[in-house]
Amino acid sequence: MGLIGFSLIYLNGLLAIFFVFVLPGAVFVRFFDIRSFPQRWFVVFLGSLTAASVTYLAFAGYVTVAGGLSVLGMLASAGLWVAEAAALVIAGSFAFESCDVICRTG
Repeated sequence: MGLIGFSLIYLNGLLAIFFVFVLPGAVFVRFFDIRSFPQRWFVVFLGSLTAASVTYLAFAGYVTVAGGLSVLGMLASAGLWVAEAAALVIAGSFAFESCDVICRTG
């Protein structure tokens, strides 16, 4: 297959990283007009974390609903989706608190 055949896989990966991690943070920094350097990175990180979490939960919800599961499997998957959403909210709150402390002391 050679190098050319695999290059599209790497291009898709780079585009995914750009659209999920870099672009949301840059949009938030421009939208909120943040001047302080540590706070810019704070917003970029939290914007990227939020975008990645929402994208993951949307995909997991789609697989739960349209995945062709049985009713019992769909109920179990929905329960796991709720647990994953709660875990991502807790992770986001810990990330917010950590970044808040770092931005205040930096």
